[in-house]
Amino acid sequence: MQNASYRSLELLCRNQAALSAHEETKKTLEQMACEYQVLAEDQERQQSLHQNAMRSRIDIDQTHSRAIIREIGKRLRASLGEDRELPARMGMQIDRLRRLEDQ
Repeated sequence: MQNASYRSLELLCRNQAALSAHEETKKTLEQMACEYQVLAEDQERQQSLHQNAMRSRIDIDQTHSRAIIREIGKRLRASLGEDRELPARMGMQIDRLRRLEDQ
């Protein structure tokens, strides 16, 4: 049951409550089912929001994409301070990106 969804746990608790002859056990299982229901609804709402966010992707052309990338780089350099020395490996990667950008 390690990967069980909240919805399946809710249904399992409801089924077990229906089968139980002991009233206190039945009541506890119904309470658990209600808690799992709230968690399942929240999880489903989050998944729906994520799916909607992915659907509203904006396609932009390469010119605008490059402009956005340059602006992000400019702001990062300003906030981090360009005079800080980078690790050698990162410096090599940045040089490589600059060469690729000039092509």
